[in-house]
Parts: sequence; structure tokens; C-alpha cells
Amino acid sequence: MDFRQWSRKSKADNLLYFMNTRLKILDVVALLNDLTPRKLSKGQVGTIVDQLDENIFEVEFIDTKTGSTIAVETINSKDLILLHFELEKA
Repeated sequence: MDFRQWSRKSKADNLLYFMNTRLKILDVVALLNDLTPRKLSKGQVGTIVDQLDENIFEVEFIDTKTGSTIAVETINSKDLILLHFELEKA
């Protein structure tokens, strides 16, 4: 989907497009829900490090201050959203 198509759609349609984008190894994702037993909060950012099934991924969460791993958890894609980063010219 190019930007012209994307910008004409409703916010809900755009969100569904991004949520249904196929996830893959090394994608940066965020949690859509708290994972209380695992002490991970909604919005926590992680990196997909393995795909165990079509919709099941291992996601690594890092402490950005120390660079150490907080957790590596198995998470269903319905609990993740793909984050997009765009480079800006200086």
C-alpha cells in the first residue's frame, strides 16, 4: 500500500492494515496488552528473534540502560503490533 492509498483510508483501516502486516524475525514490535505474569507492560518494545508457528513468535525485551535482556517470551501475533521507523534527513 503506498502513501496515497494509506492517507485516504480511515484511522481504523490504517490500524488494521498495520496490525495485519506479516511479522518476521528481527521486526521491532510493541505489546498490545500487559503480560502481568511476565511483568511486561502494554507498549513494551521488543525484537522478534524466532518464529515458532505462523502466529507465534519469540520476542526479546532489552533493558536499554544496561543492554541486558529483560525477558525472552513466546507471544501470539494478536498481542503484538509492528513498529515502523522512518529515517529523517538531517
